[in-house]
Amino acid sequence: MVLTALSSPAFICCWSPYFLFNILYNFSLLPNTKERSYASVIIQNLPALDNAINPLIYCVFSSFICFPGGEQRSRDSRMTCQERTERHEMQILSKPEFM
Repeated sequence: MVLTALSSPAFICCWSPYFLFNILYNFSLLPNTKERSYASVIIQNLPALDNAINPLIYCVFSSFICFPGGEQRSRDSRMTCQERTERHEMQILSKPEFM
């Protein structure tokens, strides 16, 4: 829910100026000035910014990612990162090698 609530506005904020600028440019509604060329450089890079923001949003709000120090607790298991790592290591060590 939180991921959708944050990634949707990020998508809209990054892609809307791009499409609006391209529509206005294609219909020759923008003046040919130096400021337009500066704005063009910034606006043309906004979609790439959206692609960079989405993984960051996911990392911040994901319950499965371990953060340094183990302070972050999983919403599902209520275990610290260190406890989950130790449990995973114990499961690996307890399996017979011939399986």
